[in-house]
Amino acid sequence: MASFGEALKRERELRDISVKEIAEATNIPARFLEALEENNFEILPGGAYNRGFIRSYARHIGINVEEMVNAYHQEAERQEAVVQSQGRKAPPPIPAQGTGGTAGLVAGVAVLAVAAGFALIYYWAGTAMHRSPATLSASSAHGVALKARVKKSGALPSGGGGLQGDPGAEPAPGSVASVPSETQAPPVLGVERFVRVRALETTWVQLTCAGVTAFRGDLWVGSERHFPCREPMLLSADNAGAIECSVDSSDLQLLGERGEMVRDRAIPIRRPVPPEFDPSPSKPKARPASSEVEQTAGRIS
Repeated sequence: MASFGEALKRERELRDISVKEIAEATNIPARFLEALEENNFEILPGGAYNRGFIRSYARHIGINVEEMVNAYHQEAERQEAVVQSQGRKAPPPIPAQGTGGTAGLVAGVAVLAVAAGFALIYYWAGTAMHRSPATLSASSAHGVALKARVKKSGALPSGGGGLQGDPGAEPAPGSVASVPSETQAPPVLGVERFVRVRALETTWVQLTCAGVTAFRGDLWVGSERHFPCREPMLLSADNAGAIECSVDSSDLQLLGERGEMVRDRAIPIRRPVPPEFDPSPSKPKARPASSEVEQTAGRIS
């Protein structure tokens, strides 16, 4: 049975489509497309980026998108299982030494043990001198490593502030940080997202990521572009009803109404919620008492 990458490459070659053509149409680097065909997932960004690349690749050559995404997950799990099984293999046995070299072997092991002890003492002494009190806990080191892994997978939410220090702990109300303001880390920039833009009609488009223009120009009808983008993400178009956009793996949605000119609209787009309809019938208003008195007085007169 062909692997994920082999099946992807075979479908592309059957349709006589080159990697360069897919890269130009989807704006995905050719080295990422070749890595998908070679099952070399290590050089890919990971997370939602990988799935977005596969969806754009499959959609461009005209094959089932979800089947290829599922095949990618199966191949990634198979590679992970292979790595774990290799890590559990027992080390090769140490060849037996002759009786004449036993004394030398024992002496060498003793020397290595003493050297390792001195090196360990030196390491811990130097670390204790240079590390600040805020980084002495093992949970802080675990939090930094966890933040790096989650950021690589693309699943880190906007702001990224929930993984500073211990990822599972929250500061108590009214507590004061023990680290001086001079030693605090600089604020984390917006997390990089994956923006997808598709043109239903030819129109002018501009995408701004964290204040920097990522794209400006005409998008031709039927074309689709992908951009790594940091928040805030703003999208402009001369015809908002001709542009569909999405963030990460969310569904495409129109930027606005047809013929509407939009400037710097934030994405993902959040539509206003219509007010709830009150199904209860409105009660008739009571007639003022004064009008009835006036009518009675007129009839008497």
